[in-house]
Amino acid sequence: MGLRRTCMTLLLIVVVAGAPTGCLLGGDEGEPPIYVAITIDTERDYPPYFDTYRGIDEGIPRLTALLDEYGVRATFFVTGMVALHRPDVVRDLALSHEVGCHSLYHNEALYSLSYEEKEERMAAATQFLEALVGAPIVSFRSPYHSGDTDLMHILEDLGYTSEGSARKAGSYPYHPASDDWNVPGDMDILRIPVSNVPSYCYSFFLYDSSFVAAYEYAVAAQETRDITVVVIGLHPWEFCEMETGSEQWDRICGDVTYTMLADLFAYLSNKNVRYVTYAEIVELFS
Repeated sequence: MGLRRTCMTLLLIVVVAGAPTGCLLGGDEGEPPIYVAITIDTERDYPPYFDTYRGIDEGIPRLTALLDEYGVRATFFVTGMVALHRPDVVRDLALSHEVGCHSLYHNEALYSLSYEEKEERMAAATQFLEALVGAPIVSFRSPYHSGDTDLMHILEDLGYTSEGSARKAGSYPYHPASDDWNVPGDMDILRIPVSNVPSYCYSFFLYDSSFVAAYEYAVAAQETRDITVVVIGLHPWEFCEMETGSEQWDRICGDVTYTMLADLFAYLSNKNVRYVTYAEIVELFS
């Protein structure tokens, strides 16, 4: 925790069992619930190509209204630049949802930086977000899912309890090894990889599927687990009609994403499901 205290302030579907503060929906309460985490990478529009904030200004109000309608508490991974340019939005999010860190910028892969650069950037982003929301920031996701083993140690030193980037070799939460973040070990931090299997990219329906299909696929893939875990990943700009220059992304932005997410919530409304934040997932695995 010394790193957090000494650095100067600059800027900043998972399924698991038993979170006491999550939202339990319908279904057989005698069976272990399925826990769903809705995560939103809160960044400028379609990085690194755009430098606009339509997703923050237009997408987040649409998204949070839908979350409120279904009583869903989500985890918003916020970049320092979003917090700098839209501080009131981030403060408002913290009233109802978990605010996590998405690094200071969303410009390059974190593994491309030196240890010192990663350390300084993470300390600055963390301190800025904590000052803004008035609470500890304990959950992190790397831009472009670009972490490394050094980053895990930096995050632990800063007091983070979870790291939520993708993992090619699997999608189930685990404590990483101190010398290799991609294998289980004895570190305190919990890795909660995105579990939109078989792809670890966002927007499962980029692959001509749906969030309902992603949910069912992830649950079936974990049928032998005592605790079942599924993460749904989103971006605020996906809730706007966007012209990104990519036909693949353009076709899912706007009403398509909104409808897909609404369909998922409606589908889960009579299931034995609990919505949880990343901080609550850590409690389940402690």
